[in-house]
Parts: sequence; C-alpha cells; structure tokens
Amino acid sequence: MERGPVSCVIDVTGNLRSQHAREYRELEELKDKRREADDKRSRATDDPERTKWRGAKKRLDDTGREIGKRKDVVEKTICTINKCMDYRRAVMNTFSYATDKVRGESEPDLQPYVETLRNRYPVHISGHEEQIKSRANALETCKKELP
Repeated sequence: MERGPVSCVIDVTGNLRSQHAREYRELEELKDKRREADDKRSRATDDPERTKWRGAKKRLDDTGREIGKRKDVVEKTICTINKCMDYRRAVMNTFSYATDKVRGESEPDLQPYVETLRNRYPVHISGHEEQIKSRANALETCKKELP
C-alpha cells in the first residue's frame, strides 16, 4: 500500500506515545524538583546551587513546551487526514456520477469510449476506497495519541 503525504504509522505513534509518557513522568519529577528548587533557591546562598535549580526549572519548561508541540502535530495530522478522506470521497462521488452518465450513453459512435470509461472508473474508485480505509486506520491511531 502506498503511503500518502500524511499518516500516523503505528510504529511512529507508538514511539511518540512512549516518549510522551517518559516526558510526562520526567515532567512530574521536574515539577517536584521545581517546588524544591523554588524553596531551596529562596534559601540558597551560593551561585552553584542557584544555577542547578534554575537548570531544573528550565528543563521542566522545555519539556512542557515539547509535549505541547507534539500534541499540536498530532491534532494537525488528524485534521489533514480528515480533509484527505473528505476530498477522496468527493472524487469517488464524481467517478460515480460519471459512471452513471456513461451507463446511460446510447450513441453508437461513443460506445468504444463508453466501454473504456466504464471499465476504468471502478478501478479508480476502489483505489480511493483503499486509501480512505488506510486513512481511517491512521486516524484511529492518531486519535489514540491524544490524551
């Protein structure tokens, strides 16, 4: 099956989910450290200790931003997949409309062309059906990625 420009491949989203879980755990740990850092920073007297706790706070903030970015990417991917499926359905409707038109064609001079078109349209429709099914699976995978 050919991959389109956008998908949530199981390996990628699984890895992303695992990484997200690790980062979430790290975020929780860093929140605890942040509370400690704020407490100790207010009592810290030497620069190395203050620097250590500022670094922990910065890592916490960076991790939070990264998780937000990842969520945004998944949400945009879901939106793109939905649009892709809508466009493919619209194309399939056009093929169906054209198929109905050529079935009703009775002009003798057009019969060779009509037969060619009648044979070609179902192949194209089934290709879109396969892609829609593939995108629907990718969509479900992406939805599982969201909290």
